[in-house]
Amino acid sequence: MKNIKKLLILVIGLAFITGAGLLGLTAYAETPLYDYDTVEDGIRITAYHGTGTNVVIPAEIDGISVTEIGDFAFCDCNMIESIEIPDSVTRICAFAFSGCTGLKSVEIPDSVTEIVDSVFSGCRGLESIEIPDSVTRIGAFAFSGCTGLKSVEIPDSVTEIVDSVFSGCRG
Repeated sequence: MKNIKKLLILVIGLAFITGAGLLGLTAYAETPLYDYDTVEDGIRITAYHGTGTNVVIPAEIDGISVTEIGDFAFCDCNMIESIEIPDSVTRICAFAFSGCTGLKSVEIPDSVTEIVDSVFSGCRGLESIEIPDSVTRIGAFAFSGCTGLKSVEIPDSVTEIVDSVFSGCRG
């Protein structure tokens, strides 16, 4: 009887897992430092759980390219001072780094084509930013409230700068 119960639980578990895949549900996973899910072209980081001050985002997780940093993924991670984003990342979503008050430097790779709305808003410690030549658009409030911002290099490739990009910046 015990073996039948175990077999039944196993069959139900497999049916659930297989059925979820057939329904097209998004896979969700967790590592000690990151929560992430799968997207069409790779992995999107959805949350950060680390305590390090210098963050190097991995180019791959479980052998799959990290292509996106999701909405609010690093939001309010005040201990972070620097972030290095790999070339595999093509999209940084809204509010991804907002409220990271300790953030002083970030390296945006040439693979990113747009700085989206509010992505670095409230990063009071951010002193300078170099926008790569690949970027064509800077979204609304992208750097709003970055009170320590003193230097911004905007390349000629940027053809659109939306309202209030630098609102509340005093530097």
